[in-house]
Formats: sequence, C-alpha cells, structure tokens
Amino acid sequence: MSFITCHLNEFFKEFDNDNKARIKAGQTAVKVEGFRLRMLLKKELAAGTPGGKPFAPSREISKALRVKNKTKPPLYNLSKVVRYNVANKEPYKVEIGFVGDISASYKSIAARNIEGFSHPVTDDVKYQLWLAGQGLRKRKKQEAKYFFLRPSTTQFKNPIRDIIVPFWAAHQSEAMPNIQSNFERKMRGERI
Repeated sequence: MSFITCHLNEFFKEFDNDNKARIKAGQTAVKVEGFRLRMLLKKELAAGTPGGKPFAPSREISKALRVKNKTKPPLYNLSKVVRYNVANKEPYKVEIGFVGDISASYKSIAARNIEGFSHPVTDDVKYQLWLAGQGLRKRKKQEAKYFFLRPSTTQFKNPIRDIIVPFWAAHQSEAMPNIQSNFERKMRGERI
C-alpha cells in the first residue's frame, strides 16, 4: 500500500462546532461589555458628569421654571433613554448612547445639546418671562430678578454639553480588556 486514507468528517464537524462556540462566546462577551457601558453612561449622565467632566450648569431661569427635578443636573432625563445595540453579524459592533428604539425627539435633544445651540428671545418670550418674574417677585422669590431681561438680550445660548466623546475618552481603554476577559471566562464555561 502506497498511501493512507483518513476520513476527516468527524474532525471538521468538531472543528466547526468549536468555531461556533468561540463566535458565540465572543458575541456574548461584547454584549456584556455593551450593557456595562450602557449602565455606566446612564449613571454618569444622571449625575451630569459623563466621562467625569461636569456639564455647564443650567441657567437660573431654567432652574426656576422646573416643576420637578429642581436639583437634578442638565440633561438628567436623557439618562433614561441610553441604549446599547450589538450587531451579531459582520461588521461586528456595539453602539452605546442614543441608539435603537428611542424617540426622534430624544435623539434631537441629545444631538442639539452635544453641539450647543441658541434660540431667539422674541418680544413675546420677554413678556412671558416678565410675567413669570412678576409672579415670583410677589412670592418674594430671589430668582425673580433673572426674569427681567435687558432690552439688548436677543438670544439664549445653550452651551455645548458633550456626552459621548468625554464618556468614551474616559472608558475606551477598559472596553477591549473587559471584552477579552469576558470571552476567556465564557470559554471556560463561566456564566457572565
């Protein structure tokens, strides 16, 4: 006999199963890290310090007009809509922030604040603020003084309140090591 015949079907079947298990473990590792980052972003956004950098404070008028959450930082309510999305097919990726099934208005609010914006102060707006200031003055509230605008005031500027860039800058170095650790744990059969 001048040759040997090997049937490799079992080997390739086992190889294929092992490869599927590695892919599944990798996908799970990414999902777990995506969820961790989502929860961390929610927490930091609710505190007004994504990535450890505090937002510019709210204007006194904004604080005085709030009915609820008077002590909460700017964009506090956006923390409720932070999502994450993992693509399990090529290209593999995880998205964290204002993605997925959140309303267009929340996405718009996030985008406007990330860039900063201004809005005009019309005579009607000045009059409405003047009326609110009169009401506050009658109740002897100190913040009433902010409602009486100068004639030269023509717009309010909202400062840039970046969310994603400082958050990612602060936590980017943790993401890949965490994914690797999650993958290794999953391959050892641990529940993560």
